[in-house]
Amino acid sequence: MRRGGFSPKDNIAGGDTMQEKYRKRIFRKAALTTVMSMAALSFLFYLTSPAGAGEVVVIVNADNPVKALSIEEVKHYYENDILNWPNGKKIRLYDLRTQDPAREKFSEAVLEKEARKVAMEWAGKKIANTAKNPPKTVRSAPLMQARVAKDPNAIGYLLKSDVTSRKVRIVTTIE
Repeated sequence: MRRGGFSPKDNIAGGDTMQEKYRKRIFRKAALTTVMSMAALSFLFYLTSPAGAGEVVVIVNADNPVKALSIEEVKHYYENDILNWPNGKKIRLYDLRTQDPAREKFSEAVLEKEARKVAMEWAGKKIANTAKNPPKTVRSAPLMQARVAKDPNAIGYLLKSDVTSRKVRIVTTIE
């Protein structure tokens, strides 16, 4: 064999040449790397999709007299059809950011719309000055929980796994 290259003599007994074996090995490694990368990306997309979000729960402050809500009641609150709790206090709505998987799942299951469409509708209502009680957007699940825990008139939603405070109560589960 020549130095740094391959010669026809490398092809012994009619098998692949060393160069062909090398190319096949490189191809197999590239194919395996591609398959593994695609599997990892698929898993990440699943985790960040509404389907991978897990159970979303609607929470209220533990001091709120409401013990349970139907999905239909939550929808009426978030669509401003109902503005006050049964005790007459004004409801304070909280939303997660549009990109949050819990928000996407909540919007699709409760409001029957994509989260970004809901956000655009609220923006339009604010511009037209027709938003009666728009939700306040919070950046994260811990901040959502802290806001609801602090305000007896607040309502929000989280992944069930994110609920850690005794100062909030789960009133609805969205599967």
